[in-house]
Amino acid sequence: MRTPDIAAIAESAGRPLAILALFYSVFVLFHKYDWNCADVKATCFLVLLLAVVCVSRDCGRASHGAKAGKSVYLAETLAYSCLFAYFVATYGAHYFPGFDLPSQSDVGYITHTALKVLFVDHADPYNTALKSAGNDPRFYGYTYGPAMMLFFAPSVFYSSAALKVISSAYLLLLLGVAFLILRRETPSSWALAASFAFFLALMFLSERFWHESLTQGATDILPIFLVMLSVYLVYRDKMLPAGLAAGLSFSAKFSPAVFFILLFVRRRPSKAFFGGVGLGLLPMLAFLAWSGIGLIDNIFVFNAVKDADSTSLYSLVPAQYHLVFPAIQAAAVLFFLLYDFDREIDPRELLVHFTLLLIVIEMTYKEVHANHLIWFIPPIALIFALHMHGFAENRNGHSIRTR
Repeated sequence: MRTPDIAAIAESAGRPLAILALFYSVFVLFHKYDWNCADVKATCFLVLLLAVVCVSRDCGRASHGAKAGKSVYLAETLAYSCLFAYFVATYGAHYFPGFDLPSQSDVGYITHTALKVLFVDHADPYNTALKSAGNDPRFYGYTYGPAMMLFFAPSVFYSSAALKVISSAYLLLLLGVAFLILRRETPSSWALAASFAFFLALMFLSERFWHESLTQGATDILPIFLVMLSVYLVYRDKMLPAGLAAGLSFSAKFSPAVFFILLFVRRRPSKAFFGGVGLGLLPMLAFLAWSGIGLIDNIFVFNAVKDADSTSLYSLVPAQYHLVFPAIQAAAVLFFLLYDFDREIDPRELLVHFTLLLIVIEMTYKEVHANHLIWFIPPIALIFALHMHGFAENRNGHSIRTR
């Protein structure tokens, strides 16, 4: 009988355990510190950025293969499945009882109100007063994209709690997309089972994720689901539907999708992808034709001119130095544009670069609200699951030649 390779087993188990401990610690801090704690939140994002850089440094290199064997993968699958079940049972007992209560977050109840205005009153939600926040009447209308309303349209017949049900459906679809990506990347069904169980544990360990989804009723799972669907379609070399998914994400909530779409600006850009983006922007263009300046003011001008709050680093820096933050954002965008400009599109690298760019943008934005964390948990969890055993390439390779 062959002697087990203890070093290989320790390496295989140690890496995901370290990732799990770091991920859990960061999101405990995110949940505990929110308003008036911009320094803590920025530090958490910086730790996540460094962790993503460290675990993904083998992107594009030869695969290391599976060293520890099926028994380790089986043990990991059982362990992480139990951990996932523990989180569901623990947090579910606390948050499921409030599942039927109305949404409390802005993106939740304002979306439901806008749907009532659109489908019941047959009025324009971008030129109708929906909220009382702010001092400028230009910004009293719906401040999210029209695709957000279209994807949550069934809730108009119920209370705003129906948005939570629809968001849960998009969450399940996101989990399915993550499984399909992992299946393309992992070298065996045993490794796939372990990686997906690890992904599920990471996805649901954050109490803030449960709070924002089931108590606040935030709908941010939709735009990040569409981005991850686009990543999977890039894996499949389906560039037109990949662009469509990205365009629809932008039409729902322009960030985070705008930073994902920017990463496709290459020396040889994919015409099919940008054609798909154009199709995905049709809801935005249709409402622009109807709403005119109201849509531009409430979605784009509002986000450009609104004041910073205590969740952001702006609150810790004198006003004369605030220009450093948009300068950092512009530099980060320029860096990735230049770095990727001559490279073929690699979907795993695309996921990593999108996540890193989004972290930098969020760290230096005017507000770092807790519902934004929903954008980060799925892609970071997927990156960590992809790299939990050091795999660097799937069975067939994955560079995409744009067309």
